[in-house]
Amino acid sequence: GGLYITAVEKTETAFEYKLLKAALDGSSLSEVVTYFSIDNIDLIFNGSQEMTIHRNKAFLPYCIMHSDNMEIGICGAAIYDMETGELTYLGEKEGDLKVQNQNFCGYGDYMYYVKTQKYKKELMRYSYADGSVEKIELKTGFKGNYAIYDENTIFYIRGTGEVHIFKRDTG
Repeated sequence: GGLYITAVEKTETAFEYKLLKAALDGSSLSEVVTYFSIDNIDLIFNGSQEMTIHRNKAFLPYCIMHSDNMEIGICGAAIYDMETGELTYLGEKEGDLKVQNQNFCGYGDYMYYVKTQKYKKELMRYSYADGSVEKIELKTGFKGNYAIYDENTIFYIRGTGEVHIFKRDTG
């Protein structure tokens, strides 16, 4: 019933990450939730994060860095339940800048995503049933690009662009 938009409001004292809802005809815009807020002390917004909605849950990654040292900052991902209004987080709310969750893709009862740590990328999946997170054991060299074909089949890129297939039932 609406168009959902992520936005960052920067004031003199804080950065606030917000989920907004616009009427489909453009007649209104309202704030749904502020999912992350931090004092604005020499910080800059990293605008490369994308929201994904699946099964009435919005996955809202965020990342913010220190303006003088881009290696200092906070990353995380909020999970907003659009039915109950509950706000939770995928891991720590104020997570390490060196660990980023990205490339979200919902399929069935799971939200798949890539956990990136420096040169290492892992495919993870979040369970809607119990909120647990599990690592999908792919071969080394996973590049972060994947596609969910069905409950049992994942296509992914590794190495120098080689396409591989992972079957859940056989590993």
